[in-house]
Amino acid sequence: MGGPHKPAMKLAGWPLLDHVLLAVSGAFERVVVGSPRISHGSPQIRKEDTPQSRPGAGKAAAMDRISQESVVVLAADLPFIGPGLDQLRTELGAGRNDAAVLVDTTGRLNFLASVWRTSSLRAALARTGNLAGIPVRALYEGMTTAKIPDFDGHGADCDIPEDLRTARLRITKHHAGLLPASPLAWPRLDLHSPG
Repeated sequence: MGGPHKPAMKLAGWPLLDHVLLAVSGAFERVVVGSPRISHGSPQIRKEDTPQSRPGAGKAAAMDRISQESVVVLAADLPFIGPGLDQLRTELGAGRNDAAVLVDTTGRLNFLASVWRTSSLRAALARTGNLAGIPVRALYEGMTTAKIPDFDGHGADCDIPEDLRTARLRITKHHAGLLPASPLAWPRLDLHSPG
């Protein structure tokens, strides 16, 4: 749905990407891999060596900007991800896992709703080599990964038009008449809370 333009598709008046950027507004560094665009909080924009390649290549393009011990890796189409981030960070910090990833109620791992130890992600990227045609799940091979049940749908993405319609209904149901005209007017946690 939308290809390279999907992050700019509107949900509740904002681009999908801005919902995600708002969820990580407290991050030390925010890096968006893709085409330059005006985005919430003015994140750094990086380009992939091979534009529109698989998401693993996008991770590689951003890593030279990451200096913290852990890194959140998110797709641009996760408008409800905010509350799920605390679970992921807590699980990563509690054990010796390389990464923590959300798992939906069908058992599908959302590889682009995850938190990694930065050193582990660098090692996975180095081991995998050229990432242009490699699926992102290949980065997880051989890594110790905590799988976090996502009963509340924090990792629900908007891959097809029906997903976007469902997300609109979800927001209307929980925040009817409360959505702001500007992302700057909305408190971080309220927008992403499903309950």
